[in-house]
Order: sequence, then structure tokens, then C-alpha cells
Amino acid sequence: MALITCPECSKQISEFAACCPNCGFQLTPENISEIKEKYEREFYDFLNDTKQIKKETIPQESKPKFALRPILLTLLFSLILLLSIYLINFIGTYKTSDVRRYENGSNDLGNFKSSTNGNISAIQDRFSKSKLDSINAYKAKKNKEYQAKLDSIDKKWEYSKAGKIQKNHPEWSKEDCIMVAANVIWIGMTIDMLKTERGMPDSTNPSNYGNGVRWQWCWFNHHPSCFYGGDNGIITAYN
Repeated sequence: MALITCPECSKQISEFAACCPNCGFQLTPENISEIKEKYEREFYDFLNDTKQIKKETIPQESKPKFALRPILLTLLFSLILLLSIYLINFIGTYKTSDVRRYENGSNDLGNFKSSTNGNISAIQDRFSKSKLDSINAYKAKKNKEYQAKLDSIDKKWEYSKAGKIQKNHPEWSKEDCIMVAANVIWIGMTIDMLKTERGMPDSTNPSNYGNGVRWQWCWFNHHPSCFYGGDNGIITAYN
């Protein structure tokens, strides 16, 4: 329950009272609203006045101002100057020591060069000879391995069926011997290749139709069974 001020006697009364118990002033909803608005305005005015008084009475702290920039520049300039002096002294001392070392060691350097040149030449000759011997030994080893592989391949070919065929017919190519060993039939092969695959034919019949002699070779138990060609023995057709 809120308390309000009676507009007549200025005493605190309940906001729900119909009249003031002190002076008998009649209270209506309109009067109560006006009283509340007046009380709120007075309260907000009081708060604003209090803030203004605090703002005017509390002094602002003033920050001290220091001239830091000139001080920093002075320190930086001093540091650069000291560093320059140190570098000049260091370089001078280093150059002097180098000159002394050079003067003291020039004779030793000449002696060292003269004694080292002979050693270097001997080392280079020995290294070159050793390297050359190593390269020649490696080449000989690889050639031996390669020749061994070739000999192994030749030996395998010699004992294979195609190799044996080529041994009996050196005029045939290696590819033809492989195909004959596999019993392959193709146009362009010779009758001798067929005989190597199948043996002698069961029948051999010549024929002449005005274009020269043509031959028919037949193997009754094979398919294809009959082959045709000219006097040169090259197969041109078969069925």
C-alpha cells in the first residue's frame, strides 16, 4: 500500500482512503492521480537537483602533464651515439688484429701452400686411379651378369620346341618357329611349316587351269584339312 500527501493538510494518508482522517478532505480518483503526478514531478526534480549539485561541487582531477617526447628523443640520440662509438672502436681493433695475424702468418702460409700442393696432386692421382679401377670393375661385373643372362636365354631357347625347329630350319625366323611350335595356321606360311606341324599330307594333287600349276595338300584327320598354293610352296588358301 502506497502513501500519498493530503493536498489540504499535507499529511501522509493511504492512497485508498476516501477522505483524509486528519482534516476530512474528500479524495476522488482524479485528486489521487493529480497527487501522484505532483509527487512524481517533485521527486524527479529533487533527483535532478541532487545530480547537478554533485556535478558542480566535485572537482575534476587534473592529470599531470609531462614533456616525455623531448626526454625520449634525448635518450635515443644518446644511445645511438654510444653505439656508434663502440662500433668504430671495435672495427679498428679487429682490423689491427687481422693485419698482425696476416703479417705473422704470411710466411707460414707460403710454406703451407708449397707443401700442400704436392700432397694434393698425389691424392688426386691416387683418387683418380682408384675411382677408375672401381668403374672398370663395375662395368666388368655388369657385362658378366648380362652375358650370363643372354647365355641362360639362349640355352632355354635351344632346348625349347621352337628352338629345336629353328635349329633344323635356320632360314625360318624366330617368330615363325614359335608359331609353328604352337600349331598356328596362317596365310603365307610354307608347306614345309605345315609338314613340321602335321607331318606328311594324306594326299597331294596338282591342277592346271591355264594359270600355272596349283597344288592341293590335304590332311584328312585335321581341320582345316586342305591347303592350296603354287610351286613356291607358299600357302595362299585353305578350307
